[in-house]
Amino acid sequence: MQLSFFRALDDARASVPARAAGLFLLAFGALWLLVHGGSVLVPPMDNLEQLIWVRKLDWGYYKHPPLTTVLLWPLVQLFGLHGWVTYVLGGGLTLASLGWLWWLLRRMQDSRFATLALLAMLCITFVAGRLHFYNHNITLLLFTVASAVFAWLAFEQQRWRWWLLLGCSLGLGALAKYQIGLSVVALLVLWLLARGWQSPVHRGGLVLAGLVSMAVFAPHAWWQLQQGSGALGYALSTSVEAGEAGVSGALGSLQWLADQLLGRAMLSGLLLGLGVWFWRRRLRRQPPGAALPNANLRQEDGGKQRAPLSARIFLLVWGGVPLLLMTLMGMLMGSELQRHWGVAYLPILLPGLMLLAPRVDWAGVLSRPVWRTFLVLQLLLVAQVVLTSAHGLPKWRNKSWRNFDAARVAAAMTPQVQQALGGPVRVIIGDSKEAGAVALALRERPLVLLNNNYRWSPWVPEDLVARCGAVVLRADYLVAPTKEPATEAAREAARVWAQGARPLVIPQDAVTGHVENLGGGITAMHWVVLPPESGQPACSAL
Repeated sequence: MQLSFFRALDDARASVPARAAGLFLLAFGALWLLVHGGSVLVPPMDNLEQLIWVRKLDWGYYKHPPLTTVLLWPLVQLFGLHGWVTYVLGGGLTLASLGWLWWLLRRMQDSRFATLALLAMLCITFVAGRLHFYNHNITLLLFTVASAVFAWLAFEQQRWRWWLLLGCSLGLGALAKYQIGLSVVALLVLWLLARGWQSPVHRGGLVLAGLVSMAVFAPHAWWQLQQGSGALGYALSTSVEAGEAGVSGALGSLQWLADQLLGRAMLSGLLLGLGVWFWRRRLRRQPPGAALPNANLRQEDGGKQRAPLSARIFLLVWGGVPLLLMTLMGMLMGSELQRHWGVAYLPILLPGLMLLAPRVDWAGVLSRPVWRTFLVLQLLLVAQVVLTSAHGLPKWRNKSWRNFDAARVAAAMTPQVQQALGGPVRVIIGDSKEAGAVALALRERPLVLLNNNYRWSPWVPEDLVARCGAVVLRADYLVAPTKEPATEAAREAARVWAQGARPLVIPQDAVTGHVENLGGGITAMHWVVLPPESGQPACSAL
């Protein structure tokens, strides 16, 4: 079937089978995960956060809803607590999302257009470069694409089942990340453009989707009520209310949008631009009156019904409206926009932008030169990842987190800490990033008590530190990694939610240690051993 994929590059009349596209994505994912797995010393920060939270399933966590952690849980039960488990899950969900989007584009246009768009999506820098990431943006991408598929089918076929599935997908997306609400706005815009009020199915379907999505989201909403306003307030304090309003906020938001379109998608634009140039060269060499090679391709890929919306409008709205809304939030409300927040929308917006050039025969653009260009771009990205890693040339290595040598910290502290505790480490107290990396490097896989805050860490029994002792970690950075929320409302929300933190009482004769020159922007890692309290029951195994 892979031969069918390459044969389509030589024959502009050949369609690309779905199985060939799937096998291509599997090969792409396997190669990139090998590159990332062999070049990082520690998992990404978000992966570590999930490996900490997965120790106890709940209907919510202090920063995010639960679905991302729930999806990881069965794999951890099967394979154990390992970084590679998150790499496979994150990469698998990302490529499954793009494969599903390929299917939708084939239905809207044809398989050659879908394949060319897929190659362009894979050139978005945070797709390949962050393929091993597993966080809430990855699950958001999955349900953003799923909702797009169900919404298109609902408008195209006017059947209740697609509205029902759309409601389920939006509800699950809300259990992944609240940002799915931006897709709800895009859906309302499309419903108005399709004159949804004129169809009984569309009128009732919109209501049905809304009710189903709220029912799916209800358990987490109930959890939020039980937690009070602190949990939601903390999430807002680190996103919507974390930045600065005014001129600086507006300029920063416009810069964020430009970075999404011209920075993250720069290689995608280069691939498509060179593809169009190659295509025009071939057209100039054809004799006058030559038949278009892809004239019968749409019928071959057929099975579509007429939809009330064009594919161009649908893709531009579904991918573009959320990006514009986030930009407006940054300009008007001072929201601090993160670079990776566009990961769920750029892959959908990109083919919509391609359709803004109707005179370009995109099916004909797909060719051997485009494939070679794609390979060169991917090899350049691989070279960047490898050369800047801890295994690269010294002058190329950067100070990114992935180069932090957590295994060296674990090896240095283990003999001293185990002697002071009288056994293995059961609890590490510290920030999720450093504590999570060191905990994953220890054979016993201790629990992580986030900044000594039991409200943030419901997986840690409140008497465990007293019974088993703990290790407190603190990192020295070259540059401070975080900053305070900009607004007073955001600072207050963070303070309310942080009330579960307890003061640390360090004995004067506590065992301490440190190790230096660890990479990843960390100059030194310090540890302090809190011994078990006297009179406590024996420390049992986790």
